[in-house]
Amino acid sequence: MLSSGGNITALAIDRDLVSVVVAESRGGRWYQTGGNELAGVVDRKDPDALKRAIVKTVEGAGLSAATGGATTDIAVSLSDRFASVGVFTFSDFPESEDDARAIVGLRAKKEFALAELPRLDYQILDGAGPTKVLVVAIDQRLVGAIEEGLGDRGIDVGRIGLTSFYLANMLAEEKTPSHGNFSVAIVINGTMTLLIFSGGSLDFYRSKSIKGDFKSLARDLRMSFVSYSGGGRGDAAALGGDEQLLLFTEEFSRDEVEATGAVEGVKIRLLRAEDFLESAGGEATTGNSNILRLAAIGACL
Repeated sequence: MLSSGGNITALAIDRDLVSVVVAESRGGRWYQTGGNELAGVVDRKDPDALKRAIVKTVEGAGLSAATGGATTDIAVSLSDRFASVGVFTFSDFPESEDDARAIVGLRAKKEFALAELPRLDYQILDGAGPTKVLVVAIDQRLVGAIEEGLGDRGIDVGRIGLTSFYLANMLAEEKTPSHGNFSVAIVINGTMTLLIFSGGSLDFYRSKSIKGDFKSLARDLRMSFVSYSGGGRGDAAALGGDEQLLLFTEEFSRDEVEATGAVEGVKIRLLRAEDFLESAGGEATTGNSNILRLAAIGACL
């Protein structure tokens, strides 16, 4: 990915923020050493406005192909709210790439209620028995706006993915159970995204708008766990024992989270951006924007 002097450089895009992040790793922590951001509403239905925001943000950060030497690509973290995501199961999955893409496309169009098929990426999660497939659909016009906005500065998109997946990448091994049964929930600007992993592999995904206090969030999480288990979940033992829910958010206090303690037998562990990311001057950073910056860093890993 685009780098300069040992730093990594990435782009984060959310509904109300476009941010260029320049950071470096020191002793297992990340330090933001530069960048630029533009606050404002990014309308998923207005790709031209997104392109202008990207151009302005990148120019403000002083980025161009020249700053990266021989490397001219950049990683992009895109908010989950810009995509449709699902984990689908197929009883008979074709071996041919063309046939597989066709059948995944038909299923995505139906499940996501899409009038037309957007840019589609998929990944086989488990091929034993029924094939479990992760499917991500993004409006090609948004992808085009990102590519064109960076292209105006001579920069290519080296990688593009979703905030939730890149934040999951940021979790150090010691923060997840050795048996691989854990969940990651991200709450940013009123949207909750939940990823459930079983044996280290993604097994469930849900993203939805939320309102209210932490008790309301806990109810939404509880409903998601029950849905995941088909309504028969009694406690954490249903997924293999000592589970953890790793919660990334700046929207609820530590006291609120600790007062709840667990959801459906799953222990909640609150994570802040400051657990991973600091400014160059050593001052801990806070706020939703820093979670987005952290996800951008995760896009480079």
